[in-house]
Amino acid sequence: MDNPDGQTDKNFRTILNTTVVRLEPEPKPGQVTSATHVVVKHGDKEFKIACKQAIVCAGTVESGAILLRSVGGDTRKFGDGFSEIFGHVTDHRSFGVAMPFFCRNMAERKTIGGIKVTSPMKFNITRNGEVVDDSVSLCVVALDTISFLPRDDLTGGDLPVGLVSWILPTTLSPRNSIELNDKNEPRISVDWADDPYLEEKKEVMRDFAVEAMNKVVKVLGIRWAELKGDDYYPILRDIEAADIVLRPTGPGTWAHEQGSIPMPNRNLEGGVVDEHLRMKYGWNNISVCDLSVFPYSAASNPTLTLAALALRLSDELVPEPNYRPVTVYNVCGQDVDVVVDASKRSTPPFGPQRLTLQAGKNHTWKITQQEAILIFSCQHAMSYDLQFLVPGGKNLIIDQPPAPPLDAQCSCSGVEVSGPQTLQDRISLEAE
Repeated sequence: MDNPDGQTDKNFRTILNTTVVRLEPEPKPGQVTSATHVVVKHGDKEFKIACKQAIVCAGTVESGAILLRSVGGDTRKFGDGFSEIFGHVTDHRSFGVAMPFFCRNMAERKTIGGIKVTSPMKFNITRNGEVVDDSVSLCVVALDTISFLPRDDLTGGDLPVGLVSWILPTTLSPRNSIELNDKNEPRISVDWADDPYLEEKKEVMRDFAVEAMNKVVKVLGIRWAELKGDDYYPILRDIEAADIVLRPTGPGTWAHEQGSIPMPNRNLEGGVVDEHLRMKYGWNNISVCDLSVFPYSAASNPTLTLAALALRLSDELVPEPNYRPVTVYNVCGQDVDVVVDASKRSTPPFGPQRLTLQAGKNHTWKITQQEAILIFSCQHAMSYDLQFLVPGGKNLIIDQPPAPPLDAQCSCSGVEVSGPQTLQDRISLEAE
């Protein structure tokens, strides 16, 4: 990296297009130490990057491979219990029925465009009069929206394709594993955990598919077709249960592989990382934050949950000052202009310094200590009311703030005035 004088700093180097190989030092069974270096590979060369804290976030498969390469593939070096809970990679378990269809007027296909409806669907599987499974799947009904469909082979030739699919929640399968091949690259074995009620769920899915697809025919006027060959699509007048062939989608279809380095369950049992995403084995300064930490494969898209975990982890690793919210409500019956003071430069209020707060509205700031709020009747008013904001509190603007003198109308009314013209000017003048 070059400094402002154009000279190269030999103590600083940025490495691009690198692969994380392992963490060092190698842990010892039953011991927890601090990782001192992250080893990366660029081309044929390895480089060591010193670290005080590190976050492994290379994805479910590659993050697991980094841990494996850190112990030469021997998970026993992490100590007792690690091997039994590590590496159980699981993708969404899903089923679907896909079928080509004819539009009433194929020329209108581009005009109509694709249709996609997503909704939770609850199973109520009963045995002997009792509900034994009330899990919730994610049901997707899609017409002519290949870009939104799972990464699978949906053959329909030139015809549009319709799909009814379900993503089922599932536990991690203990039969799944991550290993290293002779090139130190990850190799995974993936299956799904046993579901004692799977056949009943399939029956529910078939019945729903029949009902949904027949309703689509009545509402949109399309005609489903049976795929007999590359150029032969006999039309089905009505969809029946015998026409529904539920196909399981393989691992990687949804690209939401999860669970190789899981956190504990809701009872804080098990887990390669703890509930704060810190490694429980090997090192005390390594965290993991990607889909590998999910202890369960839910039916929904995990992206927002992962984002929330990342935000929480960042707060724990780099704690912010003790900011707390304070909300100001304007109930005085007119719009007001407010200015929030910043008593300490090191911990300024989180939010706008100046704001027009409309009548009946509210706004929330985050503050660490008591701050003053100046309340003006308009942007160019010279007089103000004063309140104090307290972290965690609420403030009401009940009384209308002082209006400009009658003989000095402000430009808010269309008349120019002399002197400081904005809140910032006014604040600067008062500071002087």
